[in-house]
Amino acid sequence: MAALPGTPAGAAAFGAALRSWRLRKRCSQLELALAAGVSQRHLSYLETGRARPGPATVLRLAEALDLPLGAVDELLLAAGYAPRSPSRRAGAASAAFVAEAVELVLRGAEPNPAAAVDPAWNVLAANRPFAALARRLLPRQPGLGPLNLLRAFFDPAGLRPHIVNWTEIAAANWQRARADAAAAFETGPGDVLAEIERCGWLPPAVAAAGPPVVPVLPVVLRVEGRELSFVTVVSTFGTPQDALLERVRFETFYPANRATAAALAGLGAE
Repeated sequence: MAALPGTPAGAAAFGAALRSWRLRKRCSQLELALAAGVSQRHLSYLETGRARPGPATVLRLAEALDLPLGAVDELLLAAGYAPRSPSRRAGAASAAFVAEAVELVLRGAEPNPAAAVDPAWNVLAANRPFAALARRLLPRQPGLGPLNLLRAFFDPAGLRPHIVNWTEIAAANWQRARADAAAAFETGPGDVLAEIERCGWLPPAVAAAGPPVVPVLPVVLRVEGRELSFVTVVSTFGTPQDALLERVRFETFYPANRATAAALAGLGAE
């Protein structure tokens, strides 16, 4: 794996990123050194920028820390090497393949509404039933973007007035969003949470609530005078080999009763 042309050694940048991840994973230098098969002294040199790692060492350290593919790419780039993900390494052709894979899943979910979102809950793509539902619930939203599902859920002028059982599912969504932010290697998810708190959209009772006691919480939406009940399923690609695919999560809304299923059939025909 060759260094990128014109890329500086990046030892200091790599060291800072590595140390940040090690602390985030609550791993000591000795534990990481043993897991990655390097000496603790060499690891210390890497973290302080006194030594530059080879690409194999970067990958061993990333594997020992169990980092997501996107974080592995960032470490490689910081050290001056090409990323592993095809979409970041090969350009437009691989990015188009990622988009096609996402579109395939979204079409397969029809007539159920489904959207592809990133770790910050930003909608990346959606199928026709989801778009039709969003137009009814968020008429001021131009198209689907920029649409953030978490922001729209907590915004008093967004989806919140249309969710019949908002209080019931708000705590579960907030806890899930916090877990997403803790697991993400980028700052976007945490920024959305901070914005919601700053705007005062998070009731104290929701923030302090414990986990729900029922197995599944349906989402009940009031759409044009009708109540539609959905069971939401979150899914990901089973074996992603690319940082872009790894970041994609699918939110699919399945009808919880016959009336909702009949309404979805009408949305899918639009």
